[in-house]
Amino acid sequence: MSLAQRLRAQMRWRGIKSQSQLARISGVSQSCIHHILTRQDGYWPSRRTLLRLARALGTTAPWLTDGVAAAPAEPPPERTGASEPGGYCAEICALVSRQPHSAQRQILAAVRLMTRP
Repeated sequence: MSLAQRLRAQMRWRGIKSQSQLARISGVSQSCIHHILTRQDGYWPSRRTLLRLARALGTTAPWLTDGVAAAPAEPPPERTGASEPGGYCAEICALVSRQPHSAQRQILAAVRLMTRP
């Protein structure tokens, strides 16, 4: 299995549907992700890029590059039907986790208000 195949597998497993979405979550440019996915072994990203991708996908850089370390053992909870958020949850978590604790509390309060029945 190549880096591109492992990256695609992790994207699918996490519900990330596009290169752009992974770019927003990881902070890696969409063009770099595109190069990894389309050039197979002809393109090799920097260690920093691999670490960012691995962190965003919930795995390790060694697993992405060589498949040597195990990917997370349990898949995310099953979602069905129209309520399936795809990779939105992963993107929201990545964006919120970059904020200071006080901002995280404010974001949570705002989300609670928006989702009140």
